[in-house]
Amino acid sequence: MTPFDLAVIMAGACGLIMVTGGIFLLYKGAISLSKTSGQEAASLEFKKMFKLTTHYPALGLFIIGVAFMALALSFSKPKSDDELTIKGQVKGEFDPGSLLVFVTVDKEAISRVDTDGRVRVSITPSVDALYLRISCPGYKETIKKVEIKDSRFGVISIGEIVLANKVVEKPPVNPANLEGKI
Repeated sequence: MTPFDLAVIMAGACGLIMVTGGIFLLYKGAISLSKTSGQEAASLEFKKMFKLTTHYPALGLFIIGVAFMALALSFSKPKSDDELTIKGQVKGEFDPGSLLVFVTVDKEAISRVDTDGRVRVSITPSVDALYLRISCPGYKETIKKVEIKDSRFGVISIGEIVLANKVVEKPPVNPANLEGKI
């Protein structure tokens, strides 16, 4: 669990405690939802831009609790901005089921091995580019660099990639070697 996940859980728990605590205090009679006089109104002002005044100060517990829960819910949603979609097409004379496309990050970590065989590597992930490695039997492997900065609204277009570097040719079919009727 990351610190961000922990903060979201804590914010949601705080909001839930505030709302249930407010309901409990209403039940016990420690606070009431009755209207107060004009002089006893609760007021909140933020930098002379925002001012909120209420004659029901007990509602503040509920509003703050709901705000904490709403904040936790909004931050806990997965962000679609972090998602990248790579679109394109690979063309050539090959079996589509045998085509593999690998996506790798452009960073490599080099580490020295200690005398006792332990490996220690410290990396700071930062994705600036991706490499598409296109592998298909009979063709030379194709590697294409894709820059993240070229993405538009989370979509990277790689265009059309043609597999043309054949390494192995398919042997020709000799009809004399075929058995049975065609």
